[in-house]
Formats: sequence, C-alpha cells, structure tokens
Amino acid sequence: MRFLDSLEMTSRMRRGRERSCGEAATPFSNYSLRSCDFERSEKSLTLICLFFIISFSSNASAQAFFEPADSLNKKRVLSTHITLGTAYSVSMIGLAQVWYKNQESQGFQFFNDSKDWLQMDKIGHTYTAYWMQNRAFSMYRWSGMEQNKALLYSSLFSVLFMSTFEIMDGFSPNYGFSWADVGSNTFGIGLFSAQQHFFGQQHLTMKFSYSHSPFAKYRPELLGSTTPERLLKDYNGQTYWFSLSLGTITPEAWRIPDWLCLSFGYSISEKLKSDTEFYTVNYNNELLEFNAYRRYFLSFDIDLSKIPVKKPW
Repeated sequence: MRFLDSLEMTSRMRRGRERSCGEAATPFSNYSLRSCDFERSEKSLTLICLFFIISFSSNASAQAFFEPADSLNKKRVLSTHITLGTAYSVSMIGLAQVWYKNQESQGFQFFNDSKDWLQMDKIGHTYTAYWMQNRAFSMYRWSGMEQNKALLYSSLFSVLFMSTFEIMDGFSPNYGFSWADVGSNTFGIGLFSAQQHFFGQQHLTMKFSYSHSPFAKYRPELLGSTTPERLLKDYNGQTYWFSLSLGTITPEAWRIPDWLCLSFGYSISEKLKSDTEFYTVNYNNELLEFNAYRRYFLSFDIDLSKIPVKKPW
C-alpha cells in the first residue's frame, strides 16, 4: 500500500557528519551496552509478540459468531474471561521461564529508563497497552456487555497484564521497576478509554510500521541480525503513528470518508546504544561515528477497519 505525501521534519542532534537514515516509513493497518540493553530489547520484542497472539486469538473468537450479542450472553462472557485469563497465565509463565529463570530474585528495586532509546520503547508501551485494551474491549462488547462495564473490565485486563511485567522487573537484578513504563502504559489505556467513553468510538488510533534501517548491521547482537529480529528490535526502523480519522471529526456535508486519516509518526535514527546519543563503531577497519536524532512524519493514511464491507470477516 502506498500513501500520500510524507512530510519529514527532523529535529537533529548531530555533531558529526550526516549519514543515510534509511527509507521513510509509512503507516499501514492497525496491526502498529549497559548490561541490560540486550535483555530489555528482547523484552520489547516478546511483549509485542504476545500482543499479536492475544489480538489474533480475540479476533478469531469474535469471528466465530461475527456479530456482537444484542444483550448480555453469559456463555460469551465466560468464553471471553477464559480466553483472556488463559492468555495472561500462559504469557506470564512463559515469560518467567524466558526472562527470569536463570536470575536470582532480589529485593525490589527501581530503574529510571525514561531517557533511554529517545523514548521509543515508551511509545511501544503506550501502543501495546492501547491495543491490549482495544482487543479486550471488543471481546467484552462481543459478549453483549454494556460499554461502561466493558471499558472497566478491558482496562483492568490491560493494567494487570502490563503491570505484571513491571513487578517482575522490580525483583530482577538485571532490570527494575520503571515508573516511566507505568506512565506510558497508563497513557495508552487512557487514550482508548477516554475516546470510547466520551465519543463511543476511536477518532485517534495508534499504528506501527517498519522499514529496514542500515544501522542494525553495526550491532546485530542488540538490534538484530535477521529481518524478523530487526523488525522487533531495531528502533531505527520502527515508526509509531497517531492516526486521526478525518471523516469522524468533520461535518457530514464535507463527505470525507471515515477511512481517510491524517497520521503523525515518530521514529529515531542512528541510535545504536540505549543511554547515549553519540556512538562510535570500528566497522571493517573504519571508525564510524553516529549521532542519534529524532524523526517526525506527517502523512495521509487509510484505516482498513473503517472501509465498509458486506461481511465482517
């Protein structure tokens, strides 16, 4: 899919010579070294993978009946509880084995990573929390649950899921409880809940896109050595989007379709280490200097979920 004019406004923090930044990313459908650098990157990739698993499982559950119930359906409510509860339990058990199995538990500690990765990982937390609640809310509404109650249950699920990671981090010697992560999670949940409560729909949604960056090859152990790894670990190639539906906020007389969106994107470039903007690499006997900077995008976009179709699947 191609999109209209992408306007890049870069706020650069450059002290060395300029380098290629890779291709500009475009948004697509909603499916948006310190000693602990590598582990935290691995955690981000696992968290996003879990989101996709729950997202697709929830869609599969909803598509079994295609349409939300007209009134509260206790069997569907029970099915939703079981699906989300199972996803949560399996995720926590699996993550405990992957992340913490070989680590000795210690006293609870805090970790301030608010400035790491130029906040790209924080936006990732916001994105994940937003879509965790979005999918859970859709499932509860599918069961016939009224909106306010569905909002409450779905927000509690997202809070529980995301907060469990932080609590486990707090007892890990390699991580620590991050208030910045908690704040990012809260913003994502609030973004969804506020719109659904006051407008009954999502005027502003979050999306994710990826374009290959040239920087992973300089630190493949951290940024990934294969395309799937780079997709989830190389922040230089990731872009997070806030996508505003133009049709839902303009008068009907304007006849702007709901699926036409204006999206604001955020990404970074030349970021090879989490806690510093300047980094040097000896690559093929050549000393290369990198100065990390932020990237901003403005683009027209299409929301596939708002395109009218005859059948919901």
